[in-house]
Amino acid sequence: MLSNNLSHQAFSLDINMLPFMICVTDWDGRIKSGNNVFNREVSLENDKHGVDRLSDYFSPVSRLETYINNKDRLEGGQLEVYVKKNKNDKTRFIANTRLINQSQSEYDILWSIIDVTKFYQSVKEKENALKELDDLNSKLLLERNYLREEKRQIKDVGDMVGKSPALLQMVERIKSVAETDASVLITGESGSGKELVARLIHEKSKRYEAPLVTVNCASIPTELFESEFFGHIKGAFSGAVQDRIGRFELANKGTLFLDEVGEIPYDLQSKLLRSIQQKSFERVGQNITREVDVRIIAATNRDLESEIEHGRFREDFYYRLSVFPIAVPPLRKRMDDIVPLAQYFVEQAKSEFGKQVGSLNKEQLIMLQEYDWPGNIRELKNVIERAVILSDGIIRLDLALPEQALRQIGTGLRTIQITNQVNVIPEKAVRQIEINNILNALEMTGWRISGAKGAAELLQMNASTLSSKVKALGLKKPDSNSLYYRIGGIKNITAIVDELLARLRSDQQLGRHWQNRGIDSIRMEKKYLIDYFCEISGGPYKYTGRDMLSVHKGMGVNEKDWKILIQHFLKVLSNAGVEQQISEELLEIISDSKNQIVEQKK
Repeated sequence: MLSNNLSHQAFSLDINMLPFMICVTDWDGRIKSGNNVFNREVSLENDKHGVDRLSDYFSPVSRLETYINNKDRLEGGQLEVYVKKNKNDKTRFIANTRLINQSQSEYDILWSIIDVTKFYQSVKEKENALKELDDLNSKLLLERNYLREEKRQIKDVGDMVGKSPALLQMVERIKSVAETDASVLITGESGSGKELVARLIHEKSKRYEAPLVTVNCASIPTELFESEFFGHIKGAFSGAVQDRIGRFELANKGTLFLDEVGEIPYDLQSKLLRSIQQKSFERVGQNITREVDVRIIAATNRDLESEIEHGRFREDFYYRLSVFPIAVPPLRKRMDDIVPLAQYFVEQAKSEFGKQVGSLNKEQLIMLQEYDWPGNIRELKNVIERAVILSDGIIRLDLALPEQALRQIGTGLRTIQITNQVNVIPEKAVRQIEINNILNALEMTGWRISGAKGAAELLQMNASTLSSKVKALGLKKPDSNSLYYRIGGIKNITAIVDELLARLRSDQQLGRHWQNRGIDSIRMEKKYLIDYFCEISGGPYKYTGRDMLSVHKGMGVNEKDWKILIQHFLKVLSNAGVEQQISEELLEIISDSKNQIVEQKK
C-alpha cells in the first residue's frame, strides 16, 4: 500500500504498466496526469480526449466532490474506498491518497480506479439468487403446511362414497366443470363434504399438478385478511418480522379454495374481486404488482343471496364467484349412502385406532338410517369413530350416538320416509304411532271428535271411523285434574320417554343393558314406557306390556343402576318443564316398582 505522504520523487513506479486507471489531480479535483488505461477509458466514455475535472468523468459525484472539498481529511492522509456507478452504469472501486508535490507546499491526490462491474454484477446476481431461494423456501414451507392441512381435511371428510341419485347428479356436474377454469361456488350444510368437492374439481382439472391452496376464511382475524391473501414485506406492520408470501401467490398456476367465503369482511371483498379479475396483486407494504394465474373455488353454508339483500355480501363479488354453482346435498337426502359411508368409516377407524372389531350389524345400520344427521357426513364419521373406540369386540353404537339421535331412533318415522328399503316397521310400533297421533289430535281439540275443529277434521278422517278407532284402541278421556294432564299429555310424555331412553342408552354405566338390543326392541321399549307412564299418571289407556319382574329378570339391575336411573329421570322431567311437586309424585309412584327391578343382595 502507498504511504499517505508519498512524494512525486519517491513515486518511481511506471503507472502505464498497471492494468487499471491511475490519475493525479490537484486537491480541487483538476486532472494533472493519468496512465494509458485512464486516458483511453476517459476518451472512449466521454467522446473527447481532454477532461478538465475528475468530477466531469464520474457522475453523479456528490461523494467525490465532498471528499475533494474536505481539506481536513486530505490533511489527515485518509484512505477512501467506495463503490460508485458512472453514467455508463459501470461499477468502480475508487481508492485515493495524497501526494506531496515538488513545491512541498501543496498536496496532489493520487486516484486508483478499478472497474469491478463484472464482480459487482456477480455479487448482485448471487444476492438476487439467494433472495429467490429464500422466497422459494418460504413458499415451500407454506405449501408443506398447507398440504399437511389438506391431508388432515381429506381424512376428515372421506372419499366420495355412495351411489344415491343426489350424489351421482352432483358428480356429473363436477366432471362437467372440472376441466374448465370457471369459478365454482359450492353451497351446502356444514359437514356435507364441500371441501371434498373442491378437491375433486382440482384433481380432475388441468391444474392438478399445481397446489390446491385452502383458505378457511372463518378462522382469519379481520386485521390479517390482506396479509393472508396477498402476503406482506418485512416491516409492513407490527409483527411483520420477515417477508411472507400470501395464498394468492402460493396458488399460482393452481387453485385457490375460499372455504366459508361468506365470512370475508365486506370491505375486503372488493380488493379480492379486483385481484381475481385483474389476475394481479400487491403485497402489503409494497407497490410492486405481481401477476398470478389462479382458479377460484369458493364454498359456503350461508345463503349468499340473502346476505346480499342485507348488505353483508357484495353482489358483484357473488356473481364473480358463482359462474358455476354446485349444491352439495345433505346426508338426509342421501339415505342410500349412509350404509356404505358408515362401513367405509368403520374400516378406516379400525385401521387408525388398531381395533379388532367386527362390522356393523343389520340392526345398527337401521339405527343409522333412522337419524336425520344434522351434522351430515362429519357427524356420521365422528359417531363411527366413537363407536369403534368404545368397542369391546362389538361396535358400541349405542354409546356413541348422541342423545338427539337416540331420541329419534325407534320412532319409525325415518324408516317410513326411506324409499326403496326392504325394512318394515312391526305392527306394534305402527300401532303406537297411530295411538300417539290420535291422542295428539284429541288433546289439541279438547277430545271433541266431530264437528268443526274436531279431531276427525284435524286427522282428515270420518268422525264415525275415528270414534270406532278410539273405542278399539281403548282410549278414554283422562280426568282434567289427573297427573297425566299436569305432566303435559301424550306429547310431553312421549318427549320424556324419548329423552330418558336416550340418556339411559348413552350412559356409560347403564348402556350395558342396551348393548345387544336391536331396533325392534328399542321401539317396543318406547311403547312399553309410554304405556306405563300413561297408566300411572291416569292417562287415556293402560299398560299392556309384560310385568316388571319379567322384563328385568336376569338383567342384573343393581342399586347403583337405580340411583343413576333416578338422576336421569329427574333431569328429564326438569328439561320438560314438569313442576317439582309433580316430579316428586311421579318418583314416589315409580319407587314402588324398585323391588321388582333391582336385584336384592342375598
